[in-house]
Order: sequence, then C-alpha cells, then structure tokens
Amino acid sequence: DVSLVAVSPVHIDLMDYGASGVYVTPKNISDKYADIDVLVKLANDGSETAKADVVVEIFDADGNAVASETVCLEICANSKEDAKVSVPLDSPVLWNGVKNPYLYKATVKILCDSAEVDDYVKPFGIRTYYIDAREGFFLNGEYLDLRGACYHQDSYENGWAMTNAERERDFDIMREMGVNSVRMAHYQHDGYEYDLCDKLGITVWTEIG
Repeated sequence: DVSLVAVSPVHIDLMDYGASGVYVTPKNISDKYADIDVLVKLANDGSETAKADVVVEIFDADGNAVASETVCLEICANSKEDAKVSVPLDSPVLWNGVKNPYLYKATVKILCDSAEVDDYVKPFGIRTYYIDAREGFFLNGEYLDLRGACYHQDSYENGWAMTNAERERDFDIMREMGVNSVRMAHYQHDGYEYDLCDKLGITVWTEIG
C-alpha cells in the first residue's frame, strides 16, 4: 500500500526505517500483572522547541479502556526524541495461539498545548514463549506442537500485487489445514499478514533476507 501522510511539525517519526515509530513490548508478564512498555519516536520539524504530552491508553478486546499513562517532554527544533511510557496492567488476558488469540489495543496520542496533533493505534498480544532444545516450543509456559507452512507474499492472480482479500483467503486455507505456525519466507512481508496471524492465533517465524 502507498499512503500520503500530512502531519503537524511535531509528530510520530515518519522516517523510522519504514516502521510505524511506535513499539509496544509487554514485560514482567504473569496471570496477575504485566508492564506494557511503549516506545514512541517523535520528531519536531518546526523552528522552535516544543512541549509534547504523549498519552498512551490500553483497550481490551471489547473496547474498554483498562489502563493509561502520560509522559511530558521537550523536543528541540529540527530534532528527534524518544518517549518511553510504561503502563501497568492488572490481570492481563494472555494471547494463547489458536485457543485464544486475544488482542489489546494501545492508542498513542500526541498533544501540544492540549491540542491533539498526531495519533496511532497498535494492536498487540501479551504472551511469553521460549524454545527448549529437547522439549520444543512453549507458549505461556505450556508446550505447543507447531504445525506450519511456508508462505510467500504472492498470488496466482496478481503476483506480488496481491490484495488483502487474497491474503485472507490463503490464511483461511491454512487454518483449515490445521496450521498454527507460519514461516514468512524470506523477505519483508506486508504488515497485514502479521495482523492476520495475530488475529488467527498463528505463531510466526519471520525472516529478513
């Protein structure tokens, strides 16, 4: 997809190597508690130092606001700053693969002089995982038998100019096959494919060739 984005002088950085400029990382995860660390990369293209409030609010899968935090910072003219926000969350529902692909949403709002100048919404799941050389893959402390497929980002109709509807069809077929894991081979894939995996509960082995 190609988009034309117009922003205020103070905004979430658009030059973050093709990424969104917003990174959500759950930490200290348990059934009772989690810290949701949010890194927001900001840019000030204006000619004066600006003060910005970075407001992060967490919503559950039903759209209810469950936690929020705000940090304030100054950004010098023609410079960039990182805003780091840690949001404590009680009793998190864990993303648990196809059993329960539960997703939260983090909304990030940038305020200057109490006026909203930019925003971003990032869905995310809360989970832990590790790989044991003998026992295999564990999700949230429980063994998970990975049954997967290798996926390239093209379709027989349109090649690399495939549509999201074609991607949805492919992942529906994979789910019918019993797939719970996918290898994205072996280059950068469209972000929508990762969104589909999050929603369907599919674990991802990703590569950047």
